[in-house]
Amino acid sequence: MSYRELTYWRPVCDDCGLEYVEEPWDDEPPDRAWPSPRAALETARADGWQTDGETVHCTWHWHPRCAGCGRTEPVSSLGHLEESGWDIGDDGTMWCPDCL
Repeated sequence: MSYRELTYWRPVCDDCGLEYVEEPWDDEPPDRAWPSPRAALETARADGWQTDGETVHCTWHWHPRCAGCGRTEPVSSLGHLEESGWDIGDDGTMWCPDCL
């Protein structure tokens, strides 16, 4: 029997250890691992995870820092930040309510 070892990647939240698994669409199975760290992070980021290339945070553990004034807030969920008036761009750039 022949076989080949494969290496795949999956983002893991640095705060709580939650592993990212893409939500399924229609009848397609979800992606559970990616062929490169970059592909894994890009997919997770598009689904609301925060990453700066060094750290990864799930949607419950965002580390906000305003791109305008540098203001920071305690770790918070993405939903709470948006409800509090923070604007988060598609590229992850964050703006506090005072800088909007």
